[in-house]
Amino acid sequence: MSNHTTISNAYKDHYPSLLMYAVKWVKDKDIAKDLVQAVFVNLLEKSEKLSILDYRAYLFKSVRNQCIQHLKKKSSESSIEEINLNSFGYFSNPIEQAEFESYVFGLIDKLPPATKNIFKLNRFDGLSNQQIADKLNLSKRTVELQISNALKLLRQELFDPKNENNNFSQFLHLLF
Repeated sequence: MSNHTTISNAYKDHYPSLLMYAVKWVKDKDIAKDLVQAVFVNLLEKSEKLSILDYRAYLFKSVRNQCIQHLKKKSSESSIEEINLNSFGYFSNPIEQAEFESYVFGLIDKLPPATKNIFKLNRFDGLSNQQIADKLNLSKRTVELQISNALKLLRQELFDPKNENNNFSQFLHLLF
């Protein structure tokens, strides 16, 4: 498989999660779209020189770096530590923050497609259950059940004692 095809597949697989991740940082969907797009353009330009084993991890780190660069330009009086703490307010270690976000967005991506779509519309686009029901031509009760199912699946995974990432459970209030 060519690098271009691999990058195209990575775009299809990860763009929605990367966009949500960038929006969390910059609080503006249009700017977030530009930043994520810049990551992919940069990746395409450098694809022959790079040897990437885990595109997902690489992309999340690249988007994070683009967001930080944007915020540094936007707020020259703030230090990077202040930007990191103010962006989410829960992590003092930016690596731990990025790992948690990447992990949770990965879990969301693994939800069944209809459940994932409804969950994202509710939690990330801020639509009410009724608005989602109207938009997708579903009953409000169906939307409520899908959101409930999504939360149940995410909680099960995050609280699973066999899960090596369950130390993040203290940050569940970010999503729920």
